[in-house]
Amino acid sequence: MILNGYQNLLMIIVKRSKVMIEILISMGIKSVLFFGLIYLINLIFIKSPANRNFVFRLSFISLLILPLLSVCIPSFQISQLNFLSTINDTINPILINPDISTKIDNSMSSGFNWAQLLIFIWVSGFTLVILRSILGESISSHIKNRSSFIASGKISEIANLISKKMHLTRPYKIYYSEHITVPFVSGLKNYRIILPKKAVDWSDDKIEMVLTHEFAHIKRKDTFWIIVSSLVSALYWYNPLVWVCRKKMIIDAEIVCDNYVLHNGANAQSYAKYLLNIARNLKYNFLVSPVNVNMARKTQLEGRLMSILSKQNRILTVKNSVVKFSLIATFVLILPLSGIQLMAGDDARKVVTKEKRDTKLEMQKDELTKKITLLEFKLKDIQAKNEQSNYENEELAKKEKQIKKELSLLYTKQKQLQFNKQSEFPSPDDFVAVDVMPEMIKQSIPDYPEKLKKEGIKGTVWITALVDTDGKVKKALAKKSSGFDAFDKSAIKAAYGCEFKPAMQGNLRVAVWVTYKVDFALSDKEKKD
Repeated sequence: MILNGYQNLLMIIVKRSKVMIEILISMGIKSVLFFGLIYLINLIFIKSPANRNFVFRLSFISLLILPLLSVCIPSFQISQLNFLSTINDTINPILINPDISTKIDNSMSSGFNWAQLLIFIWVSGFTLVILRSILGESISSHIKNRSSFIASGKISEIANLISKKMHLTRPYKIYYSEHITVPFVSGLKNYRIILPKKAVDWSDDKIEMVLTHEFAHIKRKDTFWIIVSSLVSALYWYNPLVWVCRKKMIIDAEIVCDNYVLHNGANAQSYAKYLLNIARNLKYNFLVSPVNVNMARKTQLEGRLMSILSKQNRILTVKNSVVKFSLIATFVLILPLSGIQLMAGDDARKVVTKEKRDTKLEMQKDELTKKITLLEFKLKDIQAKNEQSNYENEELAKKEKQIKKELSLLYTKQKQLQFNKQSEFPSPDDFVAVDVMPEMIKQSIPDYPEKLKKEGIKGTVWITALVDTDGKVKKALAKKSSGFDAFDKSAIKAAYGCEFKPAMQGNLRVAVWVTYKVDFALSDKEKKD
């Protein structure tokens, strides 16, 4: 059942591949910009691990809600992303590269193209990251279920003293397991601290250091932020900055917890020696680490040891000024990024063209409305005079008839303008009901490519052209290729020079697609030459 649901989801994603590609690229670019700025701010301006960790946490939660904000916040377009045009062309080959449309149509008809491959790669990456976290949580749960609860004794007594000293209010339980070599904490509401079985033989100082470190994680809710960062990493797995920032966030969290241990009175050298010893004996399980907070990881050890042995101030909490600055900076960064709609250059040109077209139609409509209002006023005046003369004045009767005729034409134009404004140009596959199809009144003869002409090669191209309400060709593509790029391009170029009588729907002109044949053939004289 789950597999069928997943397959159905994949089918929906594949069918919406163009939209999905645009969303992925848009979110990817936004995440690079956002995390790039966050990383630079932390690197240059923020020195305290506690403050840095807070900023990273805020950035991860912001990036998690970024797609939702992009839907809710009014958008504005940024164009000039020409690689998006390439993607659009590949997914929906209409006009930009007509010479390859046949090849793409064939690939799409067989159910596969490279754009769908990109979607598949993203889904695969997302699935692998999520699966790693799920498997890690499963293994951790297995370890927790096979661990033994510590209800009393030395460890329990020390834990009670430290929790009171740290004002820890969240519920927790302590266990030991023979399947681990390094302590870790898990859970979101009811926390579990899992210690190695050897912990029962540890000295009081060592137990106090370990529990202080793990309690610090509980106090700071680090397990929750590990899960948030894992989810963001799954969504943006293709962005290396996400992984870099996630690693920095985890390291800073560990350093802050180390500072809790040192602030509690632990000796820095003894604590550093202890971390070094457990790291040497660490059996690293890459599946467990994503969803739990381990006390020691080899990849984090160097930075933590330098921090422990340094004489820097042990800052445990985030400064109010940093909180305010971070919230304002995030607000300033995330809202504009949410509103940005990244568009391909051709898509942007379509938007601009439509805006110009709508503006032009609005101006024509205003001008037409003024003329109609003026003529209606004149008509009422003439009708009043005709009524006074008992309709015996022939000149007034002619004027009234003429004005009514002019008004009838203007009303038709007004309806046409309204129709033009409301209707979008149809796609080649759209059906448009018309009474009269466009009629070509001016044909533009395509140039015969010299190379093909010299070799005596002939060919036929079927052109599909969008004829607008003015009879002009707005778009053109090769519906059926000749097999030669030069023939196809020449026929498409010539199509834009053709003129038509527009299609009619009643007394209204409508935009429709027409298909016609272009033959490239040599005359008898050219054959002899």
